[in-house]
Amino acid sequence: MSRSRAAPILLALLIAASGVSFLRAEQLKLQHSALQHPHVKQAFSPTCSGPRCHRQAVLEFTLGKAQAVGMKIVDADGNTVRSLTDGNVQAPKGKVTAHWDGRDDGGTIVPDGRYRLAVTLGGDDRTITIPSPILVDTQGPSVAITRVDRTPKHVVVHFLPSEGRAATFQRIERDGKLIDEHPTRRGLSKFSLRNRDPGTYVLSIFAVDHAGNETPDPPTVRVKVP
Repeated sequence: MSRSRAAPILLALLIAASGVSFLRAEQLKLQHSALQHPHVKQAFSPTCSGPRCHRQAVLEFTLGKAQAVGMKIVDADGNTVRSLTDGNVQAPKGKVTAHWDGRDDGGTIVPDGRYRLAVTLGGDDRTITIPSPILVDTQGPSVAITRVDRTPKHVVVHFLPSEGRAATFQRIERDGKLIDEHPTRRGLSKFSLRNRDPGTYVLSIFAVDHAGNETPDPPTVRVKVP
């Protein structure tokens, strides 16, 4: 292997090793501190407005004893983007819950990416960064219709979402009114023509990602029932 190719590979390995070492160090801190059982809702979207949205991060941990606690959100480089509390807030023993709306200290929504909760315990006089990431994701998944099969009894829509793990749904409207909305099979949606009132139906296929973002402009298929 040439030196020109070996250098980038070595750098990538060093970065990966540093990340693993950081996470392991934080896990060891947790094992020897009064802070236990950390849990974060790992994905949310501060800008979405649909009924399935996760609009804020829910941050939880358990304190083994009452003490002063400081909490802040840090980015991938460890820089503080939002101070949730200072170190003078007294928290009781037991479960502690905080929320983050995805904004920095200036009130601006932060860029999409991974963030973490850093907790300062007054009794231990040290900061513990919770290893589990908080994912800010404001971009909705797209959906592409790949094929439409029509028979006398059914219309079958084949589609492909941009995010493989996104949940997919079919929305049915007639004369501008919502008739039905339900989950679909992955990559396949079927509309029955039987027992339908005459009129023009519009089928919309949309996806919802793990943060609750919906497809912003879902593709549609028009079906006319005589």
